[in-house]
Amino acid sequence: MADRRELVATVSGLIGSGSIQSTRPGYMRLVKDCILHVWEQRRVEANERTTEQERRVKAIQQKLDRLGEAFLYSESIDLTATAGNATTCARN
Repeated sequence: MADRRELVATVSGLIGSGSIQSTRPGYMRLVKDCILHVWEQRRVEANERTTEQERRVKAIQQKLDRLGEAFLYSESIDLTATAGNATTCARN
């Protein structure tokens, strides 16, 4: 909502400074519609980027979790194998 207010303030500033001249009664409505259309497109694009980034973060987190589990499993096998080898060496 703040972005929309900023946009309206910017357009109002342009109108007040004479950068945008109203020549027909529907001109400002057209300007407003164009600006709101672009604003909506950018909002949708930002939401799509956010969704894609969240998906990527989730995928990376899942990979890290699998890697951590594999490491823990690997370490437990190494500890068991090392303990087994120590017992076998002690018997010999």
